[in-house]
Parts: sequence; structure tokens; C-alpha cells
Amino acid sequence: MTRRLICSPGRDGFTLIEALLSIVLLALIASGVASLFASGLDAADSQAQRMLLDSALRSRMEAFLGLNYSQLRSLSLLISVDGQTYTMDVAVTSIDLDSDTIVESDAVQLTLSIVEEPACSLTTIIVDDGGAVRKI
Repeated sequence: MTRRLICSPGRDGFTLIEALLSIVLLALIASGVASLFASGLDAADSQAQRMLLDSALRSRMEAFLGLNYSQLRSLSLLISVDGQTYTMDVAVTSIDLDSDTIVESDAVQLTLSIVEEPACSLTTIIVDDGGAVRKI
């Protein structure tokens, strides 16, 4: 005895069109999730690079704090961080600490800046402590 399947209008199951539409919908959702994941990874990489640059700036700042006050001067340096070379500008500028419009002879503002993207900087005020450098 052979059986024949009879298609009826109220049968259960999916047509080929319905299956294709569900696959397309799932693909669109998956591509949206993948792009969010990729942008999150890019943001994490960018933050890691900024942390490395910040660490390099802090390290260089400590080196400047070890100098004699008379050795402080503005200059540009090339530094290498994580295999990339960056230009670091060192700016030593006079500063008025007590707002009397007279620049202090024993105090300067020291700013270290990375010129290239991602640009970042670190600033401190340094005073002359008998020829030695002291940070306030």
C-alpha cells in the first residue's frame, strides 16, 4: 500500500519564501551585532593606546622632575610607544602664581604634549627649591 501526501491549505510548516525571509532577517540582526562588537573592539584598542601614551608622558614628566631647575627648557622629542613614533613637545612657560601680574622667577609651568592623534598632554607647576625641582 502506497501513501500519497496531500497538501491541504491549512497544513503546518513553512514555505521556502518564509524560510528565506527568516534567514535574511537573522543575517541582518547578526551583522548589526557584529558591527557593535567591532566598534567596541576599536574603542578598547584606542583606550589601550591612550593609556600607553599617558604612561609614557608620566614617565617623561618624572625624568624632568629629576633635573636641576636651570636645565628645564622647551624642546621637542621623538618617543616610541608600542612600536609607533610620536612627537612630544615640552613647553616650559613662566607663570604668575599669586595673580599680581608679576611672573614668578622661581616657578614655571611644564607641559608635555603628544602632537599626533590621539593627542594628549600632561601639565604641572614646578618651583625652584635651591636649584632642585619641586612639584606643587
